[in-house]
Amino acid sequence: MNTETQIFKEFNWQVPKIVASIAQGEDAKSLYETLNQEIEANYKNNPNMRILSYDSETKSLVGSNIFIASRLSELLELSGIRTAIPSDDQYGDISRLVKDRFYTDFNALILRTAGDSYSPNDKIAKDLAEKIENREGKLKLPVVIVRPLVRYSEGSSSYDLVFDLDNKTQVIEDERLDGKKYPTGMKFNNVDDLGLPLFDKNGARTWHAREDGLSRLLLDGYLDLGSCVDDLQLSDVLDRVVVVSGKAASRNFSGLESYISGIQAEKAKEIKTIESRYEEALKILKGN
Repeated sequence: MNTETQIFKEFNWQVPKIVASIAQGEDAKSLYETLNQEIEANYKNNPNMRILSYDSETKSLVGSNIFIASRLSELLELSGIRTAIPSDDQYGDISRLVKDRFYTDFNALILRTAGDSYSPNDKIAKDLAEKIENREGKLKLPVVIVRPLVRYSEGSSSYDLVFDLDNKTQVIEDERLDGKKYPTGMKFNNVDDLGLPLFDKNGARTWHAREDGLSRLLLDGYLDLGSCVDDLQLSDVLDRVVVVSGKAASRNFSGLESYISGIQAEKAKEIKTIESRYEEALKILKGN
């Protein structure tokens, strides 16, 4: 057997499920303006959502919090895009964007108890716990709430905002969210398909957790995961919104189209080479 002619292609290829980007580019300004119009019209200019700015030099949105991550995700849905959720970082797609540069909020909340020692969150935590129990038929905490919906509700919380659940909202129970059993300081290197830490005492990344109440889920520039931030409104100049595209990527992402075209061209070349060798082998067998 001629080993030089062997073709090797059958491997367990890791096919990307998403394409991720910082909210940056030609559409960032119009998205910023649309969001502000939405906040004015439907959220009474709520200051807890008026936290973004637009950087014209980099054409990017600056700032992030869970309220923005939630609302932007809904606004982007018709475009086949949404804001990042924890599971999007299973293979490091979000980590690569923020490493040594930014912080980002996943569009997710951690609820550890049906109430909160941090008083601004108490009403909103109790309200969420009740909604989860009504929908799921039970309440077993702690949970991560993926893709919650933010709604204006004057006087219902210190933020004048509440979170609702719809059919796209996931409520996932997981013992690792228990801040007493898995406290701040625990180490890990990788996350699982939920985007939660696979704890490893020799890991280089750090888990940060509260023991009660409601918190955001943040990924920072050190690639640490933070579920210890109780202030749902807080934003910083290093915070960035990360957006992802799944099926839409194959239609709209030119880089992916070029990649696929390259693979197809390579495949055609390999087939042509194999056919040529086959013809030569037949000639030899026939004595030509």
